[in-house]
Amino acid sequence: MNKKALQVVEICSSLEPGGPISIETIRTKAESYLHSNPERGGAKYLQQVIQFADLTRAAIDQNNAAGAAFGATRMMQAAWKAELSEGRMMIDIGVKLYRRAEAVNLARAAVAKQERAEWKEAAIRIRSIPGNEKMSKCDIALLIDRQRWNTIRRHI
Repeated sequence: MNKKALQVVEICSSLEPGGPISIETIRTKAESYLHSNPERGGAKYLQQVIQFADLTRAAIDQNNAAGAAFGATRMMQAAWKAELSEGRMMIDIGVKLYRRAEAVNLARAAVAKQERAEWKEAAIRIRSIPGNEKMSKCDIALLIDRQRWNTIRRHI
């Protein structure tokens, strides 16, 4: 086998920082993804990955460096397109989940704002009682709610 052809293919097939992976690994992964759900968004690109992996392997076996480089590049492009076509769906799901969480957080924030306002009013009422003017925030918070006094203390 032409050493230069193999080096070109190894460079083109390096998907992860961990180093180059084999054409067979890329082909096997594409087959398993395709087999798990043939109707998935990137199915046509996964089929192209398999097709170009076979083309690349044949070019390497024939010592055809240009063919191997072409096949490996096209294989990687097809793998990238498969990821992108399914990535859009994942992004949409993430956005939907984020929006739901944001709505829940806004509702919680409104409740917390109301609660803090009630604590401040209660603290003002307690301080307005003669003799309580010099009470500490901790003492006032303990009078408002003995279990949540530390949180209340920070907001009054």
